[in-house]
Amino acid sequence: MKPKLLIVFLLVLLSVATEIFMSSQPPTAETKRMETRNNEKPALKVQAPDFTFKTLEGKTRDLSELKGKTVILNFWATWCPPCIKEFPELLELAAKYPGEIVLLAVSVDESPEQIDRFIERLPGPSIKMVGLPNVLIATDPDKKIAQDVFGTVKYPETFIIGPDLAIRHKITGVIDWKSQTVQSLTDMQTIRSESAD
Repeated sequence: MKPKLLIVFLLVLLSVATEIFMSSQPPTAETKRMETRNNEKPALKVQAPDFTFKTLEGKTRDLSELKGKTVILNFWATWCPPCIKEFPELLELAAKYPGEIVLLAVSVDESPEQIDRFIERLPGPSIKMVGLPNVLIATDPDKKIAQDVFGTVKYPETFIIGPDLAIRHKITGVIDWKSQTVQSLTDMQTIRSESAD
């Protein structure tokens, strides 16, 4: 077996073993508090770790620069069907609250070209929304942000971070971002009042 193929095989095997081990562990209290399922709306005050990200345009930014806005931090990939399904809805949500929400869509694709091709195939209105100032598409090909900082291994996974940079909700998997329940997760008035506490 060629050395490169052997390394890839061992990495895949290690990933599968890690996933099996992690899924067999009982969830910690913090994990339970951070996860949002169905109609639950836990009030979280877990500070988001600051991190540096690179946008598709090649600009380097920090999460801390977004303080004062509600950040929808979405980990996704162009090869992930649920991610593809929810992406236009996330763009619509950002377009609805241009002064209050920042959509930070962090792609774990290997190259920016894959993301560019994905954006080119979006419906016309969605392509225009990608260019909004409150929509940031970042690249994370080595998964240093997704896995190393946030422990995300399944996509999509979304964190709603309040203006005080505290994580308010963690959403695992795809959801209907147009639903009333989800709209309440990003309710600006609620998040502002919680930030003042």
